[in-house]
Amino acid sequence: MKPENLVLDSTGSNFNIKIIDMGLGQTFEKSRYLNRSKGSVYYTAPEQIKGKYNEKVDIWSCGVILYILITGLPPFSAFKTDQHGRQVLDVEEVKRLIEKGHVDFTDEIFQDVSPELIPLLKRMLTYEAEERPEASQLMHFPWLHQTSEKGHRQEGTQISSLIGSFQFDFVELALL
Repeated sequence: MKPENLVLDSTGSNFNIKIIDMGLGQTFEKSRYLNRSKGSVYYTAPEQIKGKYNEKVDIWSCGVILYILITGLPPFSAFKTDQHGRQVLDVEEVKRLIEKGHVDFTDEIFQDVSPELIPLLKRMLTYEAEERPEASQLMHFPWLHQTSEKGHRQEGTQISSLIGSFQFDFVELALL
């Protein structure tokens, strides 16, 4: 999953997020692991790179999306200079950083984030897939139910301003 595949459907005062473009999607069977890994490297879970994964990769991808919405940057990124002197995504380095699996939550951007959000992000970006929660377990996190006095999510204003500063190219990359 990635932000480009999320669309907002609004009917009156109701808003729904819909997932589109399931071109790389596969049918899920609880007892079966998947091993074909293609897609955008930024949203790839460590176990996808290793070649044996299950539905928990979607939790990881959603964690990356949430991290990007909060910070304006992906948790793992690396660039190199190509032969024309341009900065381009360094796919192999991004994969290495994902395999290492360390996400930094000490950046100053997190100082203004509600304290209930950080544990949610940490659980979604848990390195070991077996320890990563299922979607139904995530629904119990307080941040998903918390609103400010005005009835809006506390991070709403911050998210709105950061989405506009989301400045890296979305390049479709096949994981080899």
